[in-house]
Amino acid sequence: MTTQTAVPAFLPFDFVYAGRRALKGDKPGAEIFRVVDGRLADSFVFASKSLKGKVIGGVYRGAQFTDSQARGLGVVTFVERWKDQFACIDWRARDEAFEADQRRIKLEADAKKVNEVEAMLLPLRKLYASYSRQYDNAGKEALEQAVLRALRSPPRKSELE
Repeated sequence: MTTQTAVPAFLPFDFVYAGRRALKGDKPGAEIFRVVDGRLADSFVFASKSLKGKVIGGVYRGAQFTDSQARGLGVVTFVERWKDQFACIDWRARDEAFEADQRRIKLEADAKKVNEVEAMLLPLRKLYASYSRQYDNAGKEALEQAVLRALRSPPRKSELE
């Protein structure tokens, strides 16, 4: 006796692209609303790069949906703009908030990298400050050249072990 698992039927629906949203772990995703009988139905948020460049508030045709999946999002065609302008403004504001949050996360990560580099260079920074206090411009110049030379040279085998 064999049991067959029911394959969910994909049905074609128009949908409205509502912009980018954050998935779990702040990963970028896209939010869409299915259009059923001229009204917005359920929304989906999923990881999708195929909707990049689509118009927020645009109605698209050509994708197929189940209750939890979508396919064919990369080959959709623009039909019209969604008629509710207030909803489009809200979606655009949410998309801009998502963009600002993504930029904040990136800047925080970059700031951590800068702090790590500054911490590693602390002994050299102290030495450089002491040269400044002593008005030793030749020492400062020599230290700058030594640091640049060290950065430009590849690690030695003995340093890698």
